[in-house]
Amino acid sequence: MEQMMEEGRMAGRAKSLPDHELNERKLDREKYFEITNWSFHHAHTGYPKLARFMVDGYGQSIFRKFSYLSTRGLVYMQNELQVLERELFYMDKAEHALNPSTLQSKADSDSASPGRKALMDTIQTKWMQYAEMLDKAARVGNMPEPPERDTSLLQNKMYGGRGPAQIVNEDLWLHDREDLIGLFSSQALLEKYMQYAINLTGHPGMIMFDRKKLHRVSQGIMITCIVGLLVAPLYPMQALANDGGIDMRRMGAMIGVTILCTAVFALVLVLCTSAKPHEIYMASVGYMAVLVVFMEQS
Repeated sequence: MEQMMEEGRMAGRAKSLPDHELNERKLDREKYFEITNWSFHHAHTGYPKLARFMVDGYGQSIFRKFSYLSTRGLVYMQNELQVLERELFYMDKAEHALNPSTLQSKADSDSASPGRKALMDTIQTKWMQYAEMLDKAARVGNMPEPPERDTSLLQNKMYGGRGPAQIVNEDLWLHDREDLIGLFSSQALLEKYMQYAINLTGHPGMIMFDRKKLHRVSQGIMITCIVGLLVAPLYPMQALANDGGIDMRRMGAMIGVTILCTAVFALVLVLCTSAKPHEIYMASVGYMAVLVVFMEQS
């Protein structure tokens, strides 16, 4: 569909632009694509290859948040605002001592204290800068820490591993792990285990496997397991229900099958997804409800 729309747009342009200009634009697009879409293996050694490695789906987009510098900057700006706050207080106090009614009118107050407007403008500017920095510091501070394995893999890549080092004498930032953030969401446990198993057969921490492929494999395993968990309990429950009716022993066995299957279902979600605990809990409750309904109808 998108290709048809693109062809339609190109056809519309062809009616309004001469052929030589269309060819020039096509060449410009190809050059732009070549500049901005270099693969990891074709990127130049150094920062170009390191940056491509960090964004090409391997999940190692790790950076420092500079907590100390942001805190120093906030403390410095906070002190500047405190100084302005005191200056405004003493200005109001002086005006009130001379004429209390002056503070009841902005025009009278500005007239009585020519520097008031400049002071208020400075306060507004400083506060906006402080609030913006405070908001961004809070956002960056709440970003998740990268997994230790991703940090180690990025370190090995910077040191070169089997190839040349990408960064020389400029890698100290990566050793302060408490100050690092990862821009990508965390991997599911199963994806981490698969990557770990792959690394066992090669150079430790240096085997690169596309995260998208790992994710597709993990999702395929999860779908297979969930379908199996929806079908597998049907036979034992039906067999227990039809084996001479329902008594306490058979009812206990059916409840046990329900609990066991629900526990396996939750385990699959924990291993194959990066869902939060309450999301896993809600999904497990829904799955158990389906089994309970089937048990009642049996």
